[in-house]
Amino acid sequence: MSKYGAGLRAALGLPAEPFAAAPSLRWACDSNGTDAAAAEAAVWRNAKAMGAYAGARDGAPAVFVHVPKTAGTSLNLVLAKAAKKQKRSFCEVTFRDLDDAARRAALARSCGVFSAETDVSVLPFLGVRRAKAFTFLRDPLRRVASQYEHHLAGGRVASDAAKRVDVLRLASPALCPQLERDARCRSLRHPAKCRGGGWCGIFQNHMTHVVAGAQHLSDAARGAARRSSDNLRCAAARALEALPAAGLTERLDDSLCVVFAEIGFDAVVADCCGSPARCALFGQRATRHSAADRGAAANATAYLADYLDDDVVLAALYEGNALDCDLYDAAARLLGARLRAADFYVDPAPVRGSATCARARAALAAFQRARHGA
Repeated sequence: MSKYGAGLRAALGLPAEPFAAAPSLRWACDSNGTDAAAAEAAVWRNAKAMGAYAGARDGAPAVFVHVPKTAGTSLNLVLAKAAKKQKRSFCEVTFRDLDDAARRAALARSCGVFSAETDVSVLPFLGVRRAKAFTFLRDPLRRVASQYEHHLAGGRVASDAAKRVDVLRLASPALCPQLERDARCRSLRHPAKCRGGGWCGIFQNHMTHVVAGAQHLSDAARGAARRSSDNLRCAAARALEALPAAGLTERLDDSLCVVFAEIGFDAVVADCCGSPARCALFGQRATRHSAADRGAAANATAYLADYLDDDVVLAALYEGNALDCDLYDAAARLLGARLRAADFYVDPAPVRGSATCARARAALAAFQRARHGA
């Protein structure tokens, strides 16, 4: 902050740093919310309390919070077969089920593994006192590229010819018009996905919105968590730490072992996590709803070059997903710590943050220096 900015804040009786002392801006980092909306938005408390003494061994459900475009379809195949091996039921919960309170609670009570494309705020609305929630994150910029390709295939975004311009607009926090943020949500299978950041929020920091929670919160609580980017970052970071497990798509096998150990799937851990030769169960893969569906003959990841080999697009994606990059790197550190403490076989390679985010951060910094003649 400049000396003039600091002097103005002092003259107005404001804290020297914008986020240093204003409780309405920093509540997400505090133990207690400053009002009812802030208290409701502190979803990490539910995740921590519900998971503290819960696990498959005592009949509590495992809840998979499925973030779109993080290999969730493949993960559901693995989870379904793992649940069968453990003699537990697996439920892939529909949007209609999620919206029906009675149906949602009945499924949570009867399902050994409850999988839903929802967010962490769903936990207190499941009608159960105990549950172990977990999620998987994916390299953020690759996730956004996959998300865009998914909507491109569904005709909800521009054609291939206009893709570059459309991606730049959707990824920019400044360029997506407010009307579009709301109106285009109606084109989704479940408009509740937009409750975190609107239509453009699907392409901007969407993993952060999912982990921080939005879909099952009141309007006031959603706003409380989003009073500033620092608030949202803190809310997501605390929820991530409160989850019993969080995996990375890029470290899939080790992440699955952490999840199965945490939710008490002992038979799966014994069969699949004892050596470098993982079991066939971990080899389940699906491309339904994935970008790989767009041209079976093509390389399944060839589409990524359109986004990640263009420094302008890469920088724009980072500008709209910097919080997701921070969240992914935090998840990598958590996963690394859990793997170091694991009593099963672990790939010896270190768990790293997103190299794509690091490259995009550098590209954005270079453009900013060039703009200011540095």
